[in-house]
Amino acid sequence: IGEPELIAAVEALEFTGEFEDIVISSNGQTLIITVEETPALTGGLTFGLGFDTDDGIFGSVGLSIDNAFDRGLASRSNLIVAEETQTFRTLFSSENFWGDGRRGGVRFDLENYDFENTAYDFFAGSIEPFITFDIAQNALLELRYTLSVREIYNVNPLASPIIQAENGQDISSGVGFSLLFGSQVDPNGLATASAWRLRFDQDFTGLGGDTAYSESKLILNARQRLTQSGFAIRTTVELGAVTALGGDDPRASERFTLGGSRLRGFERATISPRDVCLGCGPGGSDQITILAGYNVAVARTAQHVTILQR
Repeated sequence: IGEPELIAAVEALEFTGEFEDIVISSNGQTLIITVEETPALTGGLTFGLGFDTDDGIFGSVGLSIDNAFDRGLASRSNLIVAEETQTFRTLFSSENFWGDGRRGGVRFDLENYDFENTAYDFFAGSIEPFITFDIAQNALLELRYTLSVREIYNVNPLASPIIQAENGQDISSGVGFSLLFGSQVDPNGLATASAWRLRFDQDFTGLGGDTAYSESKLILNARQRLTQSGFAIRTTVELGAVTALGGDDPRASERFTLGGSRLRGFERATISPRDVCLGCGPGGSDQITILAGYNVAVARTAQHVTILQR
């Protein structure tokens, strides 16, 4: 075989787009062609339009890539736009993100909220590298560092002096960890007789700044199947606490409220400490300012059904 034939063969292989690299060598009278297969790039792009009792009509766009940059890197991005809520989140992760088999990734979040029933608007952006470890069977530890910017703006001039004092932007960094425990599920992701998941989050934010605080969250999700047809009871318990570590108290954007999807039957954020000024509102009405609380506890139970098809 001559050189023109070799060049034609290599070009034909390259034209398929299936190979990352092609090397031609020889061993005596034997011609050796070594190829490196191009890693598969899989994923999807989704669009959605829906209605939520909290946000009203919303639109969403999701992008998932399972092998970004040919490095086994998984990428997940999601954009949600509604009248009162706009969020964009991106996650990059892999089994070897930090090298030598160390699993982890980095998260990017942008959030903007302009709720009608609060006396202020709120923006938050963050970048969060993290690393994860398997510490036992069905148990996971995540360590993270967070750099964030949070801003309370458009504060109502009639709002409580507490909220007025919290107006402005705060840039901070912090460290945290999460512990996750859970029962196994079958390969299709459906629980067998029952399933549970326990997650504990601990973050220390604003270290070295004017507003340093500790935020602790404990979330338990449990599912008990009632019948073989798919009926089950799902229960969620949430506990949270935010505590000042020195300097100023945590601002309203770091504190807790309930209502809406977090506690059905109540308007979003209406379960919260509040400051009421009698006759201070327009036309002599009462001015109510939602302040948010330093501690939260909520339990939710619902029946649901999973429809299985073969």
